[in-house]
Amino acid sequence: MADQRYTTEHLTALHGVSPVTIRTWSMEFKKFLSPDANPGQGKQRLFNGDDMAVIDLVAQYKQDGKTFADIHTALAAGQRGGRPDITPHDLSTMLDTQSNTALVTQNEQLTRRIAQLLAENESLKALERENAALKREIEILREQGGVDEIRRLERMIGRLEYEIEQLKQGNDQKK
Repeated sequence: MADQRYTTEHLTALHGVSPVTIRTWSMEFKKFLSPDANPGQGKQRLFNGDDMAVIDLVAQYKQDGKTFADIHTALAAGQRGGRPDITPHDLSTMLDTQSNTALVTQNEQLTRRIAQLLAENESLKALERENAALKREIEILREQGGVDEIRRLERMIGRLEYEIEQLKQGNDQKK
């Protein structure tokens, strides 16, 4: 397992920190790491088993609230953390599986949301059709002089326009 290499993605998964944190630790503790852990700009960082023991100690100490100075002292004294029990290949497989599971879950959620929005859109269209029909009736009644019926229909239109606006606002808030 000594020739196996771990990537920054592996370390972020193992230690629950960001890639920026791994980069910072790699640069700060460069003298305790292999050259591949700090390969230069634009190149992928690769960590061997010894590097993993250094990073594990750094992660433990940082979790305990220790400073970089404390960590430098411990590393200079030969202290190291543990090495992972999982190979880089198995870790990559696990991360891929987790990523795929998350994407499937997100896809299912989005599909449900689309179905909900389509149903709300159909309701909105039905209300708009009813509103248009009532407006046509009002125009006919105006031409015929039916004032009471016009007022009743205008109240219905007001109610429908309110419902339409509420649906639209609900959709805007859900976005």
